[in-house]
Amino acid sequence: MSTLEFDRLGAGDPLVLVHGIGDSRAAWTTVVKPLAESFEVYAVDLPGFGVSPTLEDGRTPSPRALAAAVVTWMDEQELPTAHIVGSSLGGWVALELAALGRARTVLGLSPAGFSSDADARRARVMLEMARATAERLAPAGRGMSPRTKRLFGLAAVRTLTHSSMVAKPWRWPAEDAAAAMAALAAATGWDGTLAAVHGQRFAPPAGGIDVPVTLAWGAKDMLLPPRQRLRVHEVLPDARIGLLAGCGHLPMWDDPDLVVRAIRASAALG
Repeated sequence: MSTLEFDRLGAGDPLVLVHGIGDSRAAWTTVVKPLAESFEVYAVDLPGFGVSPTLEDGRTPSPRALAAAVVTWMDEQELPTAHIVGSSLGGWVALELAALGRARTVLGLSPAGFSSDADARRARVMLEMARATAERLAPAGRGMSPRTKRLFGLAAVRTLTHSSMVAKPWRWPAEDAAAAMAALAAATGWDGTLAAVHGQRFAPPAGGIDVPVTLAWGAKDMLLPPRQRLRVHEVLPDARIGLLAGCGHLPMWDDPDLVVRAIRASAALG
C-alpha cells in the first residue's frame, strides 16, 4: 500500500506533479493527459491533503518533511529520480526534493519560499480567508451540498470565490472549481502546514542544487506576487526565472497549454 495517494498515466521519463497548500492532485487535471503523451506522469496528494493521510508521529509538516514523505513514496514506486513540477508550496517541496538528490529537473510555478515578511503576512491572511470561505461552503462532516455545487455553475460565483487564485476564474470549469473548494475545506493538514511555512523561506543546501531549476510566477498572481522572483538569485544564482503571461497563482487553470510547454521546456534541460 502506498504511503501517499496518487494517479499515474502515460509512459516515458517520470514526471512528478506536486500541488500547493489546500489543494490536491486534482490541481493538475488540465495538464495530465497532454503530458502523458511524453512522460510517465505521477500526480500525488501531499500528506494531509486530498486523500493522503497526515504525517505520522506528530511530525511538523514543513516543506522538508513533506519532501521526505514524497521521497518515501518515490522509493515505493521505484523512482530514484524524476522531473519534479510543483505549484506554490509544491514548488518549495520540489526544491527540497532537488536538495535531497531526487530531482532531474525542477519547475516551480509561483513557488512558495521566497516571500518578504510583508508578502508572507499578506499571503497568510488571504489563505485564511480562502479556508474560512471553503469551510462555510463545505462544512466539516457534511461536505458541499448539491445546491452549493450548482451555484458554482454561475461564472459570477466562481469569480467571487476563486479570483485570488486565478486570473480568469470564470474559465475554471464549475465542477472542478467546486471540487477544489471542497478539498480546501477538508484538508486535514491545513493548520499544521500553514503554521510550518509561515515566515519561513527556502534555504538551499551548503553545496547548492546541481540540477536545472526553473521558477515561473504568474504575471497576475495575487497570492505570491511576481516581484518575489527578484529574491531568487540570492539563494539560487543559476536558476532560470520567468513570468507566465496572463496567469494567476494557479496557471494550470488559466492557461494549461502554456503550462504544458513550460513543463516540457524544463524537462528538456535535464
